[in-house]
Amino acid sequence: MDADHDAYARDLLDAILDALFICDLNGRTVAVNTTMCELFECSRERAMSTDVAEWSAGDAPHTAATMSGYLTRVLTQGSQMFEWRSRKASGELFWSEITIRLVHIVGYDRLLVTVRDISAAKVQAQTLRDSEERFHLIFNASSNAVAFTDAEHGQIVDVNNTWVRETGISRTNAIGRTAKDLGLWV
Repeated sequence: MDADHDAYARDLLDAILDALFICDLNGRTVAVNTTMCELFECSRERAMSTDVAEWSAGDAPHTAATMSGYLTRVLTQGSQMFEWRSRKASGELFWSEITIRLVHIVGYDRLLVTVRDISAAKVQAQTLRDSEERFHLIFNASSNAVAFTDAEHGQIVDVNNTWVRETGISRTNAIGRTAKDLGLWV
């Protein structure tokens, strides 16, 4: 029955889509799932022979020492969740979301480290920020007075610099109010 139980536990770990490390309280890896090996591009043997902190990017603040600090904080402060630069076996860096929890497994306290690759989401977020910045520059450079309003209530969401100049009403005083509130319409 123990062999069946071990196979069941391995299959269950391997069915999880996030990369998993199960570590002792010193951060030494005692088990990993297949997704971890795929994400970090390493063999199970390599993964099992390393400390979880060794998969950090290596540049501040993403160092093995900082990761070890997170592992220690779990013992005193509870679960930890943060974004991190991780390093694959090839040396390639990627952005990850790390969650570390203290769990009790078969009579032992262990650290369950979940790693999710968020590189694509980070690229999308940066692309959106860049696009918003370009829009904001164009919006404020326009020689036409422009105000964006909430379609449901008509409240001003944003105004450009020309609108502020022409109305004499500051952006701070305009946002959240309607044109009627501001006395712009008779």
